[in-house]
Amino acid sequence: MPAPRPPERGSHGSQPPVRVLAVIPCPSDGPGCDAEALWQELHRALKPLADRGLVGVDRLGEASEGGLKRRLTEAPPEVLHFLGTTRSRPIANYEALLFEGSDGRARSLTAQYLATLLRRGAGLRLAVLQPSAAGTSPFDGVARMLVDHGIEAVVTTGHLGAHSQAVFAAKLYSGLATGSTLEEAVAAARHALAEVGPGDGGVALVSRSPTARLGASGAAPEGSPKAPPPSAPAREPAARPGATGVPASEVSAGELAVRRELERKRAECAFDVFLCHNNADKPEVRKIARRLKERGILPWLDEWELPPGQPWQTLLEQQIGSIRSAAVFVGSAGVGPWQEQELYGFLREFVSRRSPVIPVLLPDAPEKPKLPIFLKAMTWVDFRADEPEPLGRLIWGVTGQRPDTLELGPRSPEP
Repeated sequence: MPAPRPPERGSHGSQPPVRVLAVIPCPSDGPGCDAEALWQELHRALKPLADRGLVGVDRLGEASEGGLKRRLTEAPPEVLHFLGTTRSRPIANYEALLFEGSDGRARSLTAQYLATLLRRGAGLRLAVLQPSAAGTSPFDGVARMLVDHGIEAVVTTGHLGAHSQAVFAAKLYSGLATGSTLEEAVAAARHALAEVGPGDGGVALVSRSPTARLGASGAAPEGSPKAPPPSAPAREPAARPGATGVPASEVSAGELAVRRELERKRAECAFDVFLCHNNADKPEVRKIARRLKERGILPWLDEWELPPGQPWQTLLEQQIGSIRSAAVFVGSAGVGPWQEQELYGFLREFVSRRSPVIPVLLPDAPEKPKLPIFLKAMTWVDFRADEPEPLGRLIWGVTGQRPDTLELGPRSPEP
């Protein structure tokens, strides 16, 4: 039997949200930074996840050694997210983070001492270290020392602009909050950054247990299958009894019927919905595609349907001309350039064939997502909310048949 996947966290689950403490020191004698602006950028990026009960994010009011000590004692977080600067002397094996002293000037906390402090916080599993200003030193040395002195994992990046920072934070914490391993969540964030700008910001993971998961999900079960990294997707095989690794004898009659129906649709190239998405959102879209298949809906996802060595533009045009509907996914990275071309191609088909084109907001979509003008007039599906149930609404839009168990909510307001 395949290893069970950890349940998704949320307001209705038994697992607590990922608890994040943002520490943003801006010493008066350090590189210039705007702590309030950095905090607002991080808060906005994580608000959709916080609204769903997936992430709890707070800011350390006093970004000093004393303030951190008190917070670790009173309400220890699961993740420390540090936006600041470092002081490094590699020859002397000296690595430190700059906090604020009582006089507002920089106070260095060595990596060894900081690791001792952080281990006092019961449940702290991860540190995320990011430069607060361009041109400041990287955190590579600090990350290695923290892990060497007992911190389970550290994620580092180079300096990121506002949009890239929002994409990074949303992708990283969305993955961590929904059961991805540390390496899977970091890979998704790195892949998303590579899609939105030149370079990936130098995202790196240093960890003694990269396959661990945060929260009650704990470490990955021994021998559990690893999802392929976003940069190396694999084609989904045709549905058939036993194709998922579960013996046909252990599959229910209902599941067998669904698989046979999917197999028939694939043989006839009768795809139900074209999944139009930014490559940065591939991991989340892949999850939704698998859930659709479990409900008998056959999605067209590029990595499953475009064979290597053939002109993808021609194949894509052929599919857009015959698929019954389209779902346009929007996440923290926004709408990508190739996605826009797919959109307008499908819009022309929509006008002529009256095919549904369904905007779908992913869990990490910003509070006010930027949608193409023609999509704003259409009712969308919002995976940032649990009610009304988003997968059921998506299936309703694709098939035109309302699921019996779907509780209808009000039409979403225009973003």
